[in-house]
Amino acid sequence: MSARETASRAEVAQRVEYWRKRRGLTRQLFADRMGRSLSWVDMIRRGDRQLDRLAVLEQIAEVLEISIYALIDRERAKRAAECVDATEVRLIKEALQRYDCITQVFSSEEPQEEPNLPRLAQQVDYAWLAFQASHYSVLGPLLGQLLIQTQYACTETTGDDQQTAGELLAQVYQIATSTLRKLGHHDLEWLAAERGVLAAERVENPILIGGAAFRLVNALRATDGAKAALNAATASAHRLESDLDIEQSEPSSLYGTLFLQGAIAAGLNREPQQVKSFLDEASRLASRVGSDRNDYWTAFGPTNVEIHRVSAYVAMRDWSAAIGVAERMNPHHLALLPKERRANHLVDVARAYALGTKMDEAVAKLLQADTLAPKEVRCRPVACDVIHDLWRSSRHSPSLGLRQLVEHVGLPA
Repeated sequence: MSARETASRAEVAQRVEYWRKRRGLTRQLFADRMGRSLSWVDMIRRGDRQLDRLAVLEQIAEVLEISIYALIDRERAKRAAECVDATEVRLIKEALQRYDCITQVFSSEEPQEEPNLPRLAQQVDYAWLAFQASHYSVLGPLLGQLLIQTQYACTETTGDDQQTAGELLAQVYQIATSTLRKLGHHDLEWLAAERGVLAAERVENPILIGGAAFRLVNALRATDGAKAALNAATASAHRLESDLDIEQSEPSSLYGTLFLQGAIAAGLNREPQQVKSFLDEASRLASRVGSDRNDYWTAFGPTNVEIHRVSAYVAMRDWSAAIGVAERMNPHHLALLPKERRANHLVDVARAYALGTKMDEAVAKLLQADTLAPKEVRCRPVACDVIHDLWRSSRHSPSLGLRQLVEHVGLPA
């Protein structure tokens, strides 16, 4: 047995163990699904020679619901581990298809653990942090379970606990909405966004209603509904102006974020005056807030307004204006924002350069984003589309940086 073969099996064993845990399978459950003993699972974990057998690897991959290449190919294994995969999207979809907290007609009779609201609150905070750090591989396994657990908590609690459970559910819908948008699953994003609005209204929490409103605007925009998104942003702003105490910094952050999403919707709808109106109002609110904050996970502040100014110009395909804004932005202020915001901004700037056929500059921005938050580039269809377009335009003389990006996102060279 060569050292190389031993090392190769050890790598495969690590990947099997990683996916077993990511799928939430105990060693015993994994053994049962494989039709094997617990001792067999332990041998596999130690890199047993059976990992050299294709039939064994195919069965393991089938049980773990992954491609066999996620076990045997180093680059494909790395990419698979970075993103939310199809199995996790399916579980999120199945969780959204449940109606436990919407109507008692379809209430679940499945046995569940007694709701532990403090633990659920910690998990919700953890999910928010994972989103803002672009850790989609963490969110994938977490979101489906959180949706089920918070829905169940709504039906199994009373009084103040039920209010708390409802507020947690509204937040989970919002996290799911934002994550699904990033991953390009816009039909599910729309469903989660609508549920988020209903859940927030049910608990009569204006802060949660504000957060749900701007995410619904995003969802409408993503489903080719720019006009509907613009109308929703305008209507929501009128309602929330009276419901939120916008003289305070925290509610102002939510209110301002709604205007930012409205600005991008207006850009897609080719309404420059409306873009200016929304951004001016957002700027006024950001000046009142005074600094770049992260109230209610919005990252709202003067810098985020400029980030959305770039996005709105890109939406209007005004690449020159977008680049002009980006080049004037203060890098020290940008560095204070969550990784998700910064990497998303770099992708937008890359899109602007690509629109202006400035290929080298676009590649440089994508490489920056990939260094800062790799999953924001490798897991997002919008970033992959930019890389694909750059590759197609530079097919006969691609730069080294572009070749690296193509390899990282797994596009066929």
